[in-house]
Amino acid sequence: MLPVTVEGVVLSSGSRQAYCPSSPVYRRYAARLVSAIVARYAAHPALDLWHVNNEYGCHVSHCYCDASAAAFRRWLADRYETVEALNEAWGTAFWSQRYDSFDEILPPRAAPTFRNPTQLLDFDRFSANELLECYRAEVAIIRASSDVPVTTNFMGFFKGADYWAWAREVDVVSDDSYPDPADPVSPVYAAMQRDLLRSVGSGRPWLLMEQSPGAVNWRERNAAKAPGQMRAWSYQCVGRGADGILFFQWRQAKAGAEKFHAGMLPHGGTDTRVFREVESLGAELAALSSAGLVGERVEADVAIVFDWDSWWALEQEAAPARLSYVEGCSPGTGRSPRPG
Repeated sequence: MLPVTVEGVVLSSGSRQAYCPSSPVYRRYAARLVSAIVARYAAHPALDLWHVNNEYGCHVSHCYCDASAAAFRRWLADRYETVEALNEAWGTAFWSQRYDSFDEILPPRAAPTFRNPTQLLDFDRFSANELLECYRAEVAIIRASSDVPVTTNFMGFFKGADYWAWAREVDVVSDDSYPDPADPVSPVYAAMQRDLLRSVGSGRPWLLMEQSPGAVNWRERNAAKAPGQMRAWSYQCVGRGADGILFFQWRQAKAGAEKFHAGMLPHGGTDTRVFREVESLGAELAALSSAGLVGERVEADVAIVFDWDSWWALEQEAAPARLSYVEGCSPGTGRSPRPG
């Protein structure tokens, strides 16, 4: 079930998300785990929302192993029905790439030079769908025993998952957002991300699943939030349609790769600025909730057309220029909010 990179390197365990989304072994054991969790907690009186998995595809959005190759061939056969139709769509006469059978097709692994653009686009579509199929399999187990709403956390402008498709599969759209306090453009990018998440959910109120109350652990230059910055960015979410403001994480870890990621309860304890700011924000949000703000919809005067297929196609290698689709939608804000 370990994932394989485009260069053929098998990624090892010891980190997280060390699985191939197409692996039948992974899917079988994931289903066993979900079944056990549902059996234990489905009737728990404190259960308000199922949170399925975490940040699908964040580190491995594409896998190029043999299990992925077999799944890709099945996906292509369903899409095109005949290999002749695939040859026509992919333009395989160029560079002598014609296929006589679906069995001959591989994922677009590392190659001497430019790979087939339509093959790349289809592999992006396939890979995004494989992640969604992993989610659907777990949700089916939950819904068989529980009518509690289900969500999973999106990651804003994340290239590996088409959130227009994903938003139809969740009861509540949830998002993770980590603007860089050291980047003056971050508030603009964050605003665009808030609007995207509201839009994929057809304007419904959404949930900020993750933000940091202070610094994160994974930036090369890891700036902490200035006094009041966490509050301001939280209110930006509320103003753009969020009905809930959550954090990662509750208690700052004392070990592991995220030990320098801030928590609501930091290493310094409750007598710290971070804890006092979180506590104060919680009281303010409770007051807003009592005032009837929950459930309000936000209407926008301006729209941006954003499409994952276009994103995948425009940023391919065999293009007349190196383009940033996200930056083109909002010039100057095309910085990736998190690794990968």
